Amino acid sequence: MTVPLYNTAVFGAGPAGLSITNYLRRNGERVLLIDPNRSLSQPKGSPAGMVNPSAGRKANLGWCHQECYLALRKNLDWLCNEPGSQKLYRSDGVIRPAIDEDLAENFRSAFREQKWPEGWVSWLDPQEIRECIPGIASNHGGLFLHCGLTVYVKEYLHAYLGKLTKQGVEFLGDNVSYEAGESTYILKTDQKKIGRAEKMIVAAGADTLTFPEWNDLRLDPVKGELVIYRNQGPIPWNFGISALGYVLRRNSDLLIAGSTYERNFKDRKSSEEGARQIHKKFSRILPGLSEKVGKVDQLAGVRATTTNHLPVIGPHYQQERMFVFTGLGSKGLLFSEYLASLLGSAILHNTEIPEVVSSLRRGAMIY
Repeated sequence: MTVPLYNTAVFGAGPAGLSITNYLRRNGERVLLIDPNRSLSQPKGSPAGMVNPSAGRKANLGWCHQECYLALRKNLDWLCNEPGSQKLYRSDGVIRPAIDEDLAENFRSAFREQKWPEGWVSWLDPQEIRECIPGIASNHGGLFLHCGLTVYVKEYLHAYLGKLTKQGVEFLGDNVSYEAGESTYILKTDQKKIGRAEKMIVAAGADTLTFPEWNDLRLDPVKGELVIYRNQGPIPWNFGISALGYVLRRNSDLLIAGSTYERNFKDRKSSEEGARQIHKKFSRILPGLSEKVGKVDQLAGVRATTTNHLPVIGPHYQQERMFVFTGLGSKGLLFSEYLASLLGSAILHNTEIPEVVSSLRRGAMIY
């Protein structure tokens, strides 16, 4: 019995896997997308995620911030233009309140010195922040990122997967094993051969380390937890808040707060300690709401980070038909589409991958 031949098999249907699959599909490749943790019928993922191009206490603009942001917005709009599609994101902005004077000075320096694209940012004084977000803690002013987005991650990933399958991508939500043949990878489920692929891309987040070819990759798995709160009444703002983590408005009375950051974790389950940490942060940022909310749910997940806090994309150092796309950390939404264009172009057109994100960069592998 003849099994199908694919140009590429992509393992992982998170932001990275979906993005590279879409790029290859648009360029005429036959792609098999594989993820035993995803389903065409059941959405999975975080209820909301923040897209904030400025990072950390310095509020520095991130790597290729404009290219990454524009690529994501284009993809979001492409998905939302599908007939009958639901709203997948809000563009109400993100407020970064300075909760102490040192942070305020960092933010003021970033506001003056960073090369912000036109219309991306403005400065708010303390009273303006209090007017925008009633119940917020005492602050020293802060940044209003007009470009900031709230993305409904679960719905976004589900809509993306659904649209790709409508566009001809074949999806398999099963465990698939593989072995390298003379010119293709042999794909199997339960020892049954289901196909062959000329190339293989591992885009499985922290689980990339479970693939033998990539278990020497310098990835740092980090566990993060979030809490979903229900407020006693309607929430009087739409902005995302970036301070000591993040707070996002999911709907009229639901807030998502996160995240913890745990390297040496024992399991991937949510914990009471995680809930306490998040509520402590929440109470410090929104003391006016901390006694008016009740926990509805709590989720935990593991993301992959790297030593230089930038993703890893590119070929294996020994296998020219094997590629990786991982290490997106907390910026998976922001990075994925632009990185997919870089990786896809390198695979199909032999263009060069920037060294800072290349799988062949110094220190990317342990060998």
